Amino acid sequence: MKQRVQGPHFACIDPRVHGNKTEIIAHARHLFQVLLERGCPWDDIIISIPATEAGIHAAAHLREVDDVNVNLYLVSNLIHAAACIEAGVASISIPVGPLLDASERSHRKGVSQNLVLQTGIDDIRCILAYLRLNRVVTKAIGTEFREMAEIGLLSDFDAVCIAPEQIDRLRWSNIPIESSDTASAVNLRASQAQFPTTYLKAGERFMSSSMSLNSRKLTNFILEEELGRLIKYMELIEDALFREFERQIKLFHKGEEIYRPLKESLEVFFRVQNRAEAEKLRPVKKEASFTTGFGTLQLTDQETEEVF
Repeated sequence: MKQRVQGPHFACIDPRVHGNKTEIIAHARHLFQVLLERGCPWDDIIISIPATEAGIHAAAHLREVDDVNVNLYLVSNLIHAAACIEAGVASISIPVGPLLDASERSHRKGVSQNLVLQTGIDDIRCILAYLRLNRVVTKAIGTEFREMAEIGLLSDFDAVCIAPEQIDRLRWSNIPIESSDTASAVNLRASQAQFPTTYLKAGERFMSSSMSLNSRKLTNFILEEELGRLIKYMELIEDALFREFERQIKLFHKGEEIYRPLKESLEVFFRVQNRAEAEKLRPVKKEASFTTGFGTLQLTDQETEEVF
């Protein structure tokens, strides 16, 4: 794949270890080494890790100790993003669709749909403004867009990740880049947020001490929902691999049973051939016998040579 596609190569750790810093680091190092051995340049390898508390601390360790580029994904709010930036990661991924869905579910009925959408969009814009205003080198990637129009509403992303069917639609459509009437309010919120931060010094429970109750609920909801889905996919993939592995083993043993008689016949054939070749190479004895009046005279090899 790296030979066909130029640029950064993102590799995801097993999401099932998202809560264990030690296992996250071990998985990340293993993936990084495998990609290095396959010829990927060091700077092009980016290890994707869920932005759990353990994941953020693991990312900080990998960056500081191993100099590994990390992408923290499922980032859900400004404080969450600031903690990821503090870890020194190469990029953060923000799940646009799930965040907007969560925003819509959290508002009571009767509220304008446009207002609800604008609230969710502004929360994401606030993260992007924070990166821009503080000139942070960490890149922001938008993922899981529900509609193409959302890309236009969130045009400050450094990169977007879209589904294959969305790529086809994107080729034949023009997406307007829309300005926001709330831009000044978004920029004000972003400018008032702390930078640089010291959240990680609080240990692996910094979310509970640094985030508001609503922000913490949103972060936990997004992480639980999305990681639960990813873990199910991972288990399906693992199950499919195991079933294919078992099938290959059965085919191997079945092949052995089918070809064993042929193998034995070939072995007998080659033994016979080898014996025949050996017989051909064996020296021919030059013996002779003569019958005379005194009886039969038997000559040895040497005597035969002398006679003839």
